[in-house]
Amino acid sequence: MFWHWENESNPHNLGGMMRSCAHFGVKGVVVQDAALLESGAAIRTAEGGAEHVQPITGDNIVNVLDDFRQAGYTVVTTSSEQGKPLFKPACQRKWYWCWVKNMKGYRMPHAIRTICA
Repeated sequence: MFWHWENESNPHNLGGMMRSCAHFGVKGVVVQDAALLESGAAIRTAEGGAEHVQPITGDNIVNVLDDFRQAGYTVVTTSSEQGKPLFKPACQRKWYWCWVKNMKGYRMPHAIRTICA
């Protein structure tokens, strides 16, 4: 499982997310700048979790999501607009979760919606 954080740069939030990802067995996290995951605040907040997840830099969210989808991952994101219950997609071993923060107008861009399960 991989996790993607779009538009998140707060080191304390990133550290807490790394800690949670490590606990749930996430192999890698994709952020716009992987160096943010190596800051002192992020490492301290991760409380050891940073040692268990691989940081990956992804500049263009649509390209990253499409690359993972083409590699056989089920790409999932959250949306307040519409979608499928998380239990509807066929359970697969390869999941890619995408969290998008502070989107303009709070709408998920169409390009992202079409890639996600």
